Amino acid sequence: MKKRVYLMTAISAVAIALTACGGNSGSSKSESTGSASGSAVSSGSAATGSAVDNGAVIEFNPSDYIEKLANYKGVEYTKVDTVVTDAEVEEKVKEFLKNYPEKITDREIKKGDTVNIDYEGKKDGVAFDGGTAKGTDLNIGSGSFIPGFEDGLIGKKPGETVDLNLTFPKDYHSEELKGAKVVFTVKINYIVGKAPKKLTDELVKENTEFATSADYEEDVRKKLEESKKDAAKESIQREVIEKVVTESAVKSVPKEAEDRYYTQIMNYWNNLAAQYGLKLEDIVKNQFKLTEEEFDKEVKAQATNSAKQLVVVRAIAEAEKLEVSDDEYKTALNTYYENSGAKGSIDVAAYESQVGKGNLMDLILLDKVGAYIVKNGKEVAAKTETKTK
Repeated sequence: MKKRVYLMTAISAVAIALTACGGNSGSSKSESTGSASGSAVSSGSAATGSAVDNGAVIEFNPSDYIEKLANYKGVEYTKVDTVVTDAEVEEKVKEFLKNYPEKITDREIKKGDTVNIDYEGKKDGVAFDGGTAKGTDLNIGSGSFIPGFEDGLIGKKPGETVDLNLTFPKDYHSEELKGAKVVFTVKINYIVGKAPKKLTDELVKENTEFATSADYEEDVRKKLEESKKDAAKESIQREVIEKVVTESAVKSVPKEAEDRYYTQIMNYWNNLAAQYGLKLEDIVKNQFKLTEEEFDKEVKAQATNSAKQLVVVRAIAEAEKLEVSDDEYKTALNTYYENSGAKGSIDVAAYESQVGKGNLMDLILLDKVGAYIVKNGKEVAAKTETKTK
């Protein structure tokens, strides 16, 4: 059986970038290491910011690429349940309560405890990347930190600050820290106790904007409902778009779109690998169990499919005279900006430049066309699985 792995469609990669890009990514200034005509797996760096990934609007005539556009009216889509249950609200409340455990400060730390700590690691007196954090929960005995770190806290008490003289393992993934002698200065804040079993008005009033537990639970239910409706909308639109694209005959795709999507997918995986201190080829080999050639082929296929989707979406938009107005664009831009986490580090204009107006316009139009197909489609009940004896 042929090995396949779901990588990341270009549309998904762009959507993630829109809602999770930081102000210091510098994607618009980095040099590209890959395009649809060659592999970027072994580059060891993110394939960002090339001429094919500058975010400008990709101009083309859909009729030049469409051989037959599928019927996009009357498309059936599966009904999605958006009812919020009491159990779901209760689960969210439990998650909230976990954030406010008892803070134990009157005894020594022992193996098995979870402790809340601040720490700073230094090599030759200089703090190193990834070695500093505040308010971190650490389970003593979990082996999450390098040898000696957790054991060095046993017997100490909250309120103490200790220096741990340690050595990184020789096979540590960071070249800079392999076998390095370092000093971690650790402040022990408290031992994490049990979470409260019940939501009280007092707890809610002290830690939220609400006055009572009933008000808080009502807000939880409302947000869950909104989240489910948003997820349902996304799922349904994805379903109808995929149906129309699959049933349409597209004779070719714009190379500029295909190349951009290839680069965006490679960006995503290169950046993800870098976050974990790895090279992309490590993930390809050890996680996906693919060769570099197989991985590159998968990425190219995803890029082609995304370009095909763009052609079909543009064709429907043209046929139905669906356009993105200035007001719709500004509203969406501000929404993406607010949700991105970039606010505070860059302004909305810099964010727009970083993401690319063309990428934004394509996503907004995708949503608009998806909504149109759903509006003119037909909801059907989800199929129930029949068990066979």
